[in-house]
Amino acid sequence: MRLQLLCNVFSSIAFSACNSKYAGAIKFPEGGYAYLKNINSSDSDYYFLPIRKLIPLEDSMVFDKTKYFFRSFGEPNLSIAPVNENIFRLSVEGFIPRSAIITITKSGMIVKQTKKENKGSLYPGENTNQLTTVESQHYFFLNKFYPFEKKLNRGWRHYVDSMIALYPRLSDAAYYRYLIRKCIAHHEEPFEYDSKNISITESQFSSLVELINRSGFWTLPYRNPSREATTYGWGFCLEANTREKYNVVICSACGNGSDTKRLKQACQKILTYAGISADDFTIWGENQNG
Repeated sequence: MRLQLLCNVFSSIAFSACNSKYAGAIKFPEGGYAYLKNINSSDSDYYFLPIRKLIPLEDSMVFDKTKYFFRSFGEPNLSIAPVNENIFRLSVEGFIPRSAIITITKSGMIVKQTKKENKGSLYPGENTNQLTTVESQHYFFLNKFYPFEKKLNRGWRHYVDSMIALYPRLSDAAYYRYLIRKCIAHHEEPFEYDSKNISITESQFSSLVELINRSGFWTLPYRNPSREATTYGWGFCLEANTREKYNVVICSACGNGSDTKRLKQACQKILTYAGISADDFTIWGENQNG
């Protein structure tokens, strides 16, 4: 998965019926995820909060880093709680020169895209010289062997078990996260992006929502498990923040899996409305089969 992918955070959200833009609310299909109820301050850092417990250990550190992607674009965390209108957000990232985030509401679109002349990075760098000698050894050990449940031959298994017995804190994921944070190095060149607002009519918004609702978006797993789930190119992520629930689907833009065909077509329509050039990226081409 090349969606590495993530702080502006909704620290407080005022939700009242008289103020709401949910008037004439759209009915969404079954599916999606309920917002979590008991949230502490550290949770606001996790941009896909309702699916956090579904993430397998081997992917957990990658998902932790998605906050840098969203923060670089000055994007809020949509997974914490509902806001006062339905919001869809399409993010595109990977081995492409210009990543983009498109936010869609009934009021219009906000399109953010990496500047052509950008020299900065979406993600911070790494400087292991900021670790102590022991921490550096632990960091490289964890990078190679975490999670410890992965299959190893007898020799490596003995080594891993011996290290954990000698340094019990190696089995604590919080320690691994501490080491990752400690060796972060910020780039000299800032990440730069362009931002523009695009007006859409209410009927265009309704049309896009209908395409998304019919695409299987609400019932697809958060990450497509089919043959296209592993991407060696780039991928996209579609999120929804509605009054009742949140949803996210992360998908490779490679492959022609039939289970994601309609979702890709809906997301391609969003790119078209946003004025994103096919030279930058295409999620679904006119002659694509699937």
